[in-house]
Amino acid sequence: MGNRNERYGKYRYLPFLSLLLLAAIAALGLMLHLMRPPADLRRKLASFRSALELIPEHYEDVDRDRLFEAAMRAVIESLDDPYSRYLTPSQLRQADAEVEGRFGGVGIQVSSANGEAVIVELMPQGAAQQTDLSPGDIIVNVDGRETETMSFQELISAIRGRPGTTVSLTVRRPETGEKSSYELERRLLDLAPVQWELLPEGIALVEFRRFSARSVVDLREVLEEIRDEDGAEALILDLRDNPGGLLSAAVQIADMFLTGGRIVRMRSTKDGAEEETYATESTLVDPELPMVVLVNERSASASELLAGALQGRGRATIVGANTVGKGVVDSLFSLPDGSGLVLKVADYTVGDDIAVEGKGIEPDIPAGELPPPPDTPGREEIREWLQLSRQARSEQKQHAVEFLMEQRGVQ
Repeated sequence: MGNRNERYGKYRYLPFLSLLLLAAIAALGLMLHLMRPPADLRRKLASFRSALELIPEHYEDVDRDRLFEAAMRAVIESLDDPYSRYLTPSQLRQADAEVEGRFGGVGIQVSSANGEAVIVELMPQGAAQQTDLSPGDIIVNVDGRETETMSFQELISAIRGRPGTTVSLTVRRPETGEKSSYELERRLLDLAPVQWELLPEGIALVEFRRFSARSVVDLREVLEEIRDEDGAEALILDLRDNPGGLLSAAVQIADMFLTGGRIVRMRSTKDGAEEETYATESTLVDPELPMVVLVNERSASASELLAGALQGRGRATIVGANTVGKGVVDSLFSLPDGSGLVLKVADYTVGDDIAVEGKGIEPDIPAGELPPPPDTPGREEIREWLQLSRQARSEQKQHAVEFLMEQRGVQ
């Protein structure tokens, strides 16, 4: 009898477990059914797949990957949104690396002048510095592809890549039209997001290059150094040429300077839902420390949020030129093949509802407007343009220093 009871006890839960298993299977089936695309969408996706298979069968030298990328870009273009874009897997990896300031490159800074890619600066840690390349040279070909067929983002993506690999660049010398080719090795470039120096006038000049999780930590450390530095009696935060980055980083940094009030109000572009963020009472920087924020025509997105929040709360005086005017929030969505979509998910206002989109941040003290690129970029025209750009930056810095000296009553 004991053995019989043991066998009964061993299997008495089977009916209950069977019911649980059937319920789980039914729930899974329902979930899969609900997640399944509608019939019309399934037909469209099947048609798209058929097109990708049919075209290479009837045309020579057709790259299916490029067909797919072109289709994805067309989808994004149909949104009629200048901020949304499709990123190939390599572009997505590059975007992630740029946010953190660590990427493989040859050490050149490139600017667009009337559709041409002009070298404007050589970085000391890059391979390009060891050649006779110089500012003013125009890049016409990258790895066998003419740059006139590439967008500026595609050009940068083509030049950058995995450290240790090589890239072939062909440049044209504007004064002679002569072309020269270079085989350059990509090196790991680790660009510090924050640098600072104490100017002779007793002013701490902080250059802030991008907004990332790392840069928040680095800036906090720099501000603590400045706080403990004897002789730092004023502060310049330089956001010129800063294209932005993580808006959450901009909010955290604004809170380092502000003692209260709204930093930003974001509104969802889908349903209009709003989210507000306010500064805490504590601050990392003495609220009485005189402060200037430098901006220019290339300060965008998170840079504008930070500058606008500090300006709107009266915490800093803005010096320089009107900013880009990007008052929207982008989010990056990864796709299964390693590519990604950058989609606009919200717009924002700073402080007491100061609009940024299409307007930018207007400086309190206008100074050093950048000259437009030359219409016909020859060597001398480009050199003059670069020289005027450097002069504009110098003028902006000088205005900031003079203003802070006046604030401190120093003549």
